[in-house]
Amino acid sequence: MFPLDEKYIETPLEAGGYTVWHRLERPNKAQQIERDSRIKSEEITHGERIETIYDDDNANIQTWNDCARAIKGYDLGNGASANDWVEISEEIRALMPSEHKMKAAAALFYARGVIDKASQNGGGFRLLGATEISIKLELGNEDAPQYTHVLRRPSESEWGAYHRSALKIYQVRGAKLPRWISNPNLTAAITLYDALLTRLEGVTLAGVEYESDRREEFLKAVDPSHKRAVVRAFADYWSADLAN
Repeated sequence: MFPLDEKYIETPLEAGGYTVWHRLERPNKAQQIERDSRIKSEEITHGERIETIYDDDNANIQTWNDCARAIKGYDLGNGASANDWVEISEEIRALMPSEHKMKAAAALFYARGVIDKASQNGGGFRLLGATEISIKLELGNEDAPQYTHVLRRPSESEWGAYHRSALKIYQVRGAKLPRWISNPNLTAAITLYDALLTRLEGVTLAGVEYESDRREEFLKAVDPSHKRAVVRAFADYWSADLAN
């Protein structure tokens, strides 16, 4: 069972031959939207060649600065045991290598949705009788937590609203070369997820498993980045492309 109200994530890193740990508080929706705004995602056209630039380093460093609460495994030069958790001070915040900050913060947002096709049969995209889509969310390697989100089919208006606003793309005016900047719209993903969720499986809130009459409470407790990962997996499944 995955506890939705788990406040902290503890992430191990390998550094200098040692295992060090970072305890970070889960960022809220506003903090995650702020992180998105700091991510640089840009395409620059050079004739027939398109250069893609993606940089989330500064975004993750700022997330660490905002959300890191304690560390262990570090020698702080004060005689304290490296096996004990030490609260983050301004001195530690200033001295922590940026690479450590980036890797520990990135772990907060690792989530991969996998469509459960076990209930489908006939060997094709199930059109009739398919009222629910189950998506298993994996939060790390095979030993990491995972839980399942069951969504209903979206209406045309719900899907259209999400599809039109999922990604914001801006052209940079006055640039010497054609340039486009894109930003994912976390709010659009959350809106679609909140509308489609039927139930959660494999989770607890305050020690209690999912209950339909407490749907709103459970919805509020789901990490916004988890909602986005589920919606992205659903969108990949629900969308269509021209076959080669």
